[in-house]
Amino acid sequence: MLLLTIAIPTFNRAALLDRTLSAVTEGLYKLGVDSSCLEVIISSNASSDGTREVCSKYKQFYYFEQKVNIGYDKNVLFLCQKSHGKYILLLSDDDIFDSQGLVDLFYSIKKYPETDVFFCN
Repeated sequence: MLLLTIAIPTFNRAALLDRTLSAVTEGLYKLGVDSSCLEVIISSNASSDGTREVCSKYKQFYYFEQKVNIGYDKNVLFLCQKSHGKYILLLSDDDIFDSQGLVDLFYSIKKYPETDVFFCN
């Protein structure tokens, strides 16, 4: 089992999603070899704005595409079901994400493995 899944539901926010995925990529780079302990999964909720093309730039991430809009809640549930991580970090497609936050969260999880929930600013 992986330690962490970063799950990102999205709907028609390709430009903002690109910014978020870039920050996640930067955080993974900072983690270095430890990044093999986590995965990034994205589920497009039937987006029609170029989301697929944005996600295709990030080959190391797993991309899923809903055929029809199943709503936010079901899209999040879908991502949770696809997750392989012990922990799930749920990011919105428009989150302004600090790459160092991923590093800090990852090492906090490793330092306190008995913790069930971590809250981040």
